[in-house]
Amino acid sequence: METEYALRPDVTAFAPRYNGEIFERDLRDLTNYSQEALVYSGFSNSQKNRFTPPALAVAETFMSNGMHNYIDIGHHPELSDAESFSALGLTLCHFAGIEYMRQKAQRVGPFASEIHNNRMDALGVKASFFVPKGQDLTYHLQRQVTDGDRDSWGVHLNLSAARELVPSDESLSPLLLAMLGSIPLFGAGYVSGAGEYRNFQKGSSIRCYTGDDTVFVKPLINLRDEPHADATKYRRLHIVGNDPVSVYPTWLRAGMYELCLSLCESRPEVAYKLAELLPENVMKSIGILNTTNNPFASFELGDGTLSNAPNLLELLHEEAAAFVAQEDPGYELHEEHQLVLQEWRAMIDALYAEDPVLHELFDVYRRRDLYQQAREKGKGTKALQRLYHLTNDITENCPPGLKRQFQDYLANNGWERLGQLYGYEPEELKAVASDYVSSPTGRAAERSRDIRNGNLIKVDWGGWCNEERDIFRANVPPDYGLNGHYDPLARVRV
Repeated sequence: METEYALRPDVTAFAPRYNGEIFERDLRDLTNYSQEALVYSGFSNSQKNRFTPPALAVAETFMSNGMHNYIDIGHHPELSDAESFSALGLTLCHFAGIEYMRQKAQRVGPFASEIHNNRMDALGVKASFFVPKGQDLTYHLQRQVTDGDRDSWGVHLNLSAARELVPSDESLSPLLLAMLGSIPLFGAGYVSGAGEYRNFQKGSSIRCYTGDDTVFVKPLINLRDEPHADATKYRRLHIVGNDPVSVYPTWLRAGMYELCLSLCESRPEVAYKLAELLPENVMKSIGILNTTNNPFASFELGDGTLSNAPNLLELLHEEAAAFVAQEDPGYELHEEHQLVLQEWRAMIDALYAEDPVLHELFDVYRRRDLYQQAREKGKGTKALQRLYHLTNDITENCPPGLKRQFQDYLANNGWERLGQLYGYEPEELKAVASDYVSSPTGRAAERSRDIRNGNLIKVDWGGWCNEERDIFRANVPPDYGLNGHYDPLARVRV
């Protein structure tokens, strides 16, 4: 997964006319250290460098654990997690990445006031927005899930598909239908510009199922092929969408999507049969799922019948279960596939029963609870938007009460459920994720080590390769599982 971050200063202490709301569009654009506003402002690179906190302005850092930290287009810090072979491995790596960025953000403090004033000076902003001498600047490091219109664009899930798979709406229909049907579960929730709660952070900007464009005609799946592995074997599917801060939906989404992709690769006849169900008007269908609190809201499928999200999930679950039933029991992901199927079914049942567990595990439900509580207290649109943004703040500047009610609440419940599934104590899984902040995590770590050691790695649009040896089948450490794939829990297995 790739996550874009934004470091936003809180200027309300010395700009009180904004009445505590730092996220109005004009001020947000002026004070966003991720620098989208500067890209088109005619500043030179040397000028832009004055505005990026040194602790975050590390370009092309390949870390020993396989993560990649860099400044992306738009001069915002971005972190790409180490590639993973399993849903659990992805989850552990992703939350290790969050912890890494949290630790890195702590080093921004001493530079924050200077950087902010440099930027305000360059933009010609009036002196009232400068940090007074001797005063510290409070800042928020947020996973940048929204742009100026609060549409999600900053969280990317990359799947490596078999090179033989020719991607299209039809061939990818199981994955596309899963993305539609799972909006009531994996839509992380946000507050619109009108102060209304929405389920799918990217919902209002989706225009089609698949495509190469991510700016003007945004698809559910971007097909621009930038392989993250051997380009002769794999192609990349780039999913841009919601960013759960909870452990459990991160895991379940990865597991469900991986199974659906397996259907696309190995059961093309199933994919083309399911393609008949793809709604002709994807924008209308997503709009219904995005704006309702009812997961059973009906929308029209491609065959003219009416359906709803849980029905789609049930249909796909049947196909995935048939696929796993014929899988080799010795396949190293077979056990995890069974766990994913079990939880997939459990969450369908939870939707039908309106089970409180949905509010304990899923961002979209928990955020809606906090939103409704704030509305009942008479909070206006700006306060509701601020609440949403603060739930994405991973620094110590996130209000402690809100952090306990949202991030900590979801994380603790998620680790506990995953621990039960895999047979580990929650603290053991947390320890592994913490260890990943600095420890090698698979093939990506091999690649990073080669780059850091100066070995010749060819980097181009065709993927990665090593001129001297095949790093994709290299000798691997003892904590790798079958077929050379990394075993994320090897260190806690006794």
